[in-house]
Amino acid sequence: MRASWAAILEAIKVSEGMPVSDLARELKMSYMGVKQHCLKLTELGFLEEWRVSREKKEVWRPEKLYRLTPKCDGLFPEAGVGLTLAVLEGVRQIYGDSAPEKLLFYHFQLLRDQWQPKVRAGKSMVEKAMRLADVRDKSGWFSKCHYDSSTGFRIEEFHSPMTSARKLLLAGGP
Repeated sequence: MRASWAAILEAIKVSEGMPVSDLARELKMSYMGVKQHCLKLTELGFLEEWRVSREKKEVWRPEKLYRLTPKCDGLFPEAGVGLTLAVLEGVRQIYGDSAPEKLLFYHFQLLRDQWQPKVRAGKSMVEKAMRLADVRDKSGWFSKCHYDSSTGFRIEEFHSPMTSARKLLLAGGP
């Protein structure tokens, strides 16, 4: 897949939908270049377009945005939800009710130990949060740092491999 296509799909993944103008600005590409890529990705079935009304009253035409289609699911794989849940259930049955929790706690301790040196290198809390988001982004979580004066500083994640497992557990399991 072309690098520009991957960049467009990743930008749309974390935004849940964007117009060509925003994509071009974020990716530092020309408007027409991004538009041509989006048209091709739509033709191939990776993107779909939809229109939303604009907030500005002087612009009467709705704005066209692009979002990912289910065909992109394979490009952003998850961490084997079915297998993970089956293993955790097997561990619970063999070693007791608290065993899955202990196993997950161990896993997240390992991640903390891997990430901590990189995060601690930050001089301020903001820099540490940005480093954490960067480490998690490189691990496939699509993390970004944001500051909003009303809500403050936060880390947003757009692809949690645990989301589907959580949904499955809440629905009653596999």
